[in-house]
Amino acid sequence: GTALKEVLEAVYPHYRLGSVPFPALRRAFDTYFRWNQTLDERGHLRLFGQGQIAWSGTMIAKCQRKYLASWLDAAGPQIRNELASVRMPTDFGAGDGQMTCRLLESLASIGASPTQVILIDQNSEALILATRRLRRHFGPALEIESKCGRFQRMQFPTANPEFRLVFASSALHELPRAQKQQVLNKVAISARFLLVVELSSDHEAPASGSSTLAWRAARFYDALLADAFESLPATVHQSVVGVFLLDGLLDLWFENYDNRHNYHLSAAGWTECLTQAGYEVTSIEQFDTGTLETCYILAESPGCRCSTNRTS
Repeated sequence: GTALKEVLEAVYPHYRLGSVPFPALRRAFDTYFRWNQTLDERGHLRLFGQGQIAWSGTMIAKCQRKYLASWLDAAGPQIRNELASVRMPTDFGAGDGQMTCRLLESLASIGASPTQVILIDQNSEALILATRRLRRHFGPALEIESKCGRFQRMQFPTANPEFRLVFASSALHELPRAQKQQVLNKVAISARFLLVVELSSDHEAPASGSSTLAWRAARFYDALLADAFESLPATVHQSVVGVFLLDGLLDLWFENYDNRHNYHLSAAGWTECLTQAGYEVTSIEQFDTGTLETCYILAESPGCRCSTNRTS
């Protein structure tokens, strides 16, 4: 735990985090921290993108896909009937498309017939994998549109909003509260439904550099790192553990609020955020996805309801 101890004592000298047993966190620091710091920007970005893709193989990610299907399948008849109208899902942060596939399969199982899907991600390699995966699963009948870039900077289609659903899985937590609200306000006039899947925590309210944030981040990432070490092959530990996850933790520990990329919310925090943007939260559940809980939220924008036929 020497590398971890040095970092923590330098940044949080009074919190004694270095004396707390976070075994996966210590292992990650001992193995990868100094190597991580030697990477140039290009190598760092390349490995971060690879780690982001490979993380979908963790037990937590697999549980998230499993519970998405079971959650929608167990939804009440009114919610199922409402979602049966979905024809055009948009996936924020589509990654390699595994979660998108599970979403489309789940929508089909409750009577929806998506004809078009829009995939948005900053990782061009992930979008190629996602497009190939969806084409294999759903054939040429599904229109697939891929957009490489930040979803928060894009304009969303506004035609036929009553048939649209925006799916945000592990995407919105990257935005601070003000940017979340801006994106949600735009989505609210372009899509009737918003489906959010996010690991549940609270990384927004604590002040940067506070003991509260330091401890929450340590516990949160120790669980993520332990899952990655256990469920992924050693060949991808360098990119997933050494860059993708370790960067997330260092981001919370070192960066001030405006420069971070990690603002996870609790279920109550998501409800407040969505309500302020004018959504009606239709369903919210938390599932134990391995060592951390995942929050599943379905929200509806009243202004996008079809005035004549709500289950068209």
